[in-house]
Amino acid sequence: MGICKQLDRIYDEIDDFVLDGKFEEVDKILKKVDVDKEEITILIGYLTITLVPKRHLYARSELYRKIFHRLVYKDKVNPDRLYGLLSGLA
Repeated sequence: MGICKQLDRIYDEIDDFVLDGKFEEVDKILKKVDVDKEEITILIGYLTITLVPKRHLYARSELYRKIFHRLVYKDKVNPDRLYGLLSGLA
């Protein structure tokens, strides 16, 4: 499945749960995200679609931490550059 189609599926599924107030279902999805295997675009997509309802999502902060850790330690992205990219998604 292409990245655009995968993002569409993720956005549709999470958006439906958020609109229905089923935040625990979104948390289940976020806990299953394999940060080491997913494309960075997909990971940023998870953070983006969950930004507005983040106060209802217990698993989101851990996902954010794992993504940041992967980018710094696995992908070797300079942490200073990440703050600009990810600070709006925290």
